[in-house]
Amino acid sequence: MKLAATMGTNARPPTVDFARRLEAAGFDSIWTAEDWGLDAVSQLAWIGSHTERITLGTSIMQVPSRSPGLTAMTAATMASLSGGRFVLGLGPSGPLVVEGWHGVPYGRPLAKTREYVSIVRRMLDRDGPCEHDGVYYQLPYRGDDSTGLGKALRLNTRVNHEVPIYVSAMGPTALAMGAEIADGVIATLVDADRLDDLEAALQRGLDAGAKHRGDVTVVASVSVVVGNDVAACFDLMRPQFARTIGGYGASTRNFYVNQITRGGWGDIAARVQELYLAGRRDEAAAAIPGELLDAYSLVGPPDRVAARARRYEQADVLMLVCHDADVLETIAEAVAL
Repeated sequence: MKLAATMGTNARPPTVDFARRLEAAGFDSIWTAEDWGLDAVSQLAWIGSHTERITLGTSIMQVPSRSPGLTAMTAATMASLSGGRFVLGLGPSGPLVVEGWHGVPYGRPLAKTREYVSIVRRMLDRDGPCEHDGVYYQLPYRGDDSTGLGKALRLNTRVNHEVPIYVSAMGPTALAMGAEIADGVIATLVDADRLDDLEAALQRGLDAGAKHRGDVTVVASVSVVVGNDVAACFDLMRPQFARTIGGYGASTRNFYVNQITRGGWGDIAARVQELYLAGRRDEAAAAIPGELLDAYSLVGPPDRVAARARRYEQADVLMLVCHDADVLETIAEAVAL
């Protein structure tokens, strides 16, 4: 199992010092994310220009916010500039962001992602002009408002490095699709005690794509708080989980709530979301029990965190969501990279 790190979606970009320290500590990769604040690619380009070895990944670039053509161009550019260190992580985001911020219809996220990955992969392969006639994307565009002058094109630059494509996933259907169509899956809100469920979903996708488990890299994303007092660590983690459960979706459609419900915490997830959406954020955080936090994150002293991190060894990469380079260096040493 390799170690990776991400700053997550927040208002602070990762610093050059942060990235260099992770590289020196032996981390395999560093990832940037985006919601409706900082974009993932600009941050990653800055990091890449100040590092030499560490793999650079987006976790994730939002599918509905960019055309497949723009994403292919961006991936080709990042792969070239980084000397082949770039991993293209994609995800459908959610209707709150897609329709509220980007102003485009959300649609069916898995079907849209499937089309999108297929187009981007063909564009990067450069086998010929890219044509596609799908539900969400048409190349060339032939809608009623089209000029009729569009022409199928081939990416106008050579891509001398492979660009792995990963997709984000939480539920079993999304995990299966990711294993079928992508080179990797970024799994969020992963309970180490339920990894067999994750592997079963992946296997369905591998069977559908006539692939083997070794063909797909599984990245498990887990938040981290390190400290000698486990209860105090839980208190630090609670606001983050309350925001994730309550603020990253609508009351009727929230993928994080769905995932925690699948894990057996449905009543708590519903209550936290209700409180958060009512503006009672402190109460929402307080309603999250330590047992739930322990299932989906790593908290406590370094030796406890390291022991619990090793439970994720079925995953190929453990992505630690943490803003503190000191903490990440401590964990790397504790798990003996």
